Amino acid sequence: MRRLWIIILVILLGSLLSAVAQQQAPVLEAKPKKQPVPKTEVGGKEKKKQKKSAIQTGEAAVDQLAAGNYRIALDLNFFLGFPRGEFKENNTRVGVGLDGSLFYHFPRTPLLVGLNVSFNTYGTTRRRTPLSTTIPDVEVEVERSNNYLIIAPVVRFQGQLGWMSAYVEAGAGLSNLYTETKVKDWETDKEVVSSRNLSDVTWNWWIGAGIGTVIYAGEYMPAKQLWVSNPVLLQFGFRWLSGGEAEYLTPGDVDIENGSVSYNVRFSRTDLLVFLIGISFRG
Repeated sequence: MRRLWIIILVILLGSLLSAVAQQQAPVLEAKPKKQPVPKTEVGGKEKKKQKKSAIQTGEAAVDQLAAGNYRIALDLNFFLGFPRGEFKENNTRVGVGLDGSLFYHFPRTPLLVGLNVSFNTYGTTRRRTPLSTTIPDVEVEVERSNNYLIIAPVVRFQGQLGWMSAYVEAGAGLSNLYTETKVKDWETDKEVVSSRNLSDVTWNWWIGAGIGTVIYAGEYMPAKQLWVSNPVLLQFGFRWLSGGEAEYLTPGDVDIENGSVSYNVRFSRTDLLVFLIGISFRG
């Protein structure tokens, strides 16, 4: 019995000492875990991202175009000129050539003013012939072209609705109708000598209209109010051109016989119906 009490006393004493030790021991609080700090882009990547966000493309760029935020327009077209009236009676050839217009656009308005230059050829003949009667064993190519050059200031009103645009325009200036003959090396096509057979200048005036669609929206930077890359439009147009009276030649109006030349000179108004297809740049 005595041993039992000793054992119980030892157990109680151990429990007491254990309790006292727990009360005196410092309480250690668990340290919170550090949350990972999200990494941010720095350096070149961040600058590139900021620069990209400052440039508008797609619909946003088209909105800037529709708002009229551009100053320069450049049109480059393929030109087809169909003779009308008296000009058609003397010449049934369709003029084929190139057309270009450079405009200044008044920002946030539909008004553009500029200069138009059109060049077309309404007939070309070629023949191979001896260089001369004394040198019949050397042949050259003789090329004769009938040309119509138009230079005119132009005023245009153009509106943009989303990706589509439409315009009306009017111009007035000068026309130069001329026939030119060139002598070329028929093997290399290199020009040796040339001469104008006939040339005349007259006036012209015309009205026109057209439609277009944006095929490349470009990139616009609002902060600097400039285009990083230029918008491009595909355009179709026509002109009703009234040309003044002029002297001119048509294919077949030059007659060469027995070493002499004669011309069948035509004289009439020089009206055209013009169709255009091309691209227009904005900037």
